[in-house]
Amino acid sequence: MKPSMNCRCCSMGHDLLEILVYILAFLAGALAGEAVHIVTWDFLMEKKALMLPPECICGSTGSRIYIHPGILRLFVHKEVCPVCNRMRPLDVFATEVVLGLGFAYLIYRYGFRFELFAAFSLLCLLTFAFRAGVAKAFVPNSLILWFLGLGLIVSILNEILPISFLVDQTWWNQPVAALGTGVFLLLMSFLGSFISRKEMAIGPGDIKLFMVTAFCIGWRLAVFAVSIAVFLAGMAGAVLLIAGIREREDTLPFSPFIAVGAALSIFFWQELIFWFTGMA
Repeated sequence: MKPSMNCRCCSMGHDLLEILVYILAFLAGALAGEAVHIVTWDFLMEKKALMLPPECICGSTGSRIYIHPGILRLFVHKEVCPVCNRMRPLDVFATEVVLGLGFAYLIYRYGFRFELFAAFSLLCLLTFAFRAGVAKAFVPNSLILWFLGLGLIVSILNEILPISFLVDQTWWNQPVAALGTGVFLLLMSFLGSFISRKEMAIGPGDIKLFMVTAFCIGWRLAVFAVSIAVFLAGMAGAVLLIAGIREREDTLPFSPFIAVGAALSIFFWQELIFWFTGMA
């Protein structure tokens, strides 16, 4: 029996509504990315109060609205600064694209459940850590406290509403993840220092960042995150060394790789678990 016209219309309407939800989610994520960009810029410029970042490295602010998705600059603003004729930096654009796509994917992955908001809050903090690590190779203590606060909220609510990416509700899941990653990175730092004759191969800020990140995601995802971060850091270091961009004595900030590893673990934790258990 062929489906009726009403069924087809209902199916089409459902598909259009779903597409609209993802578009709105992308724009909401882009707005969050704008907020992350403002906070990151204020931190990098050491501002004491929340201020509007300039649109160009020359300091001009142009005619931008106070908060709007940087995506819209492609339609609202020219990408060449009218003051100095330089191309405007694309860091805010990249931040908002990543968070927009990330929020849309998390809705697809988790639906409108607590996991969505916990995972997206963590993604915003990881984006801040990534940009701060790339720009200054430094992790502020205030960011560590935000991670710790989010981890405590996740831990408490996991007792009431199971958080899927924590996998289980055992009380020791998150503390073991934090302590385990801390010990592992300390051992790696000492080993790296012994080989390279440096003070610390991995900075204390990076170790603290990974510990509180692991506290937020549990020990299973922490294992995947640290594996991905170490692999990507090794690959990036080798490529930069071969290309002559960095010398053997130069250090490479680890926090951006922590952020990428943790984000990928949150996005694809089920696939990673199935892949790992399938290999075992």
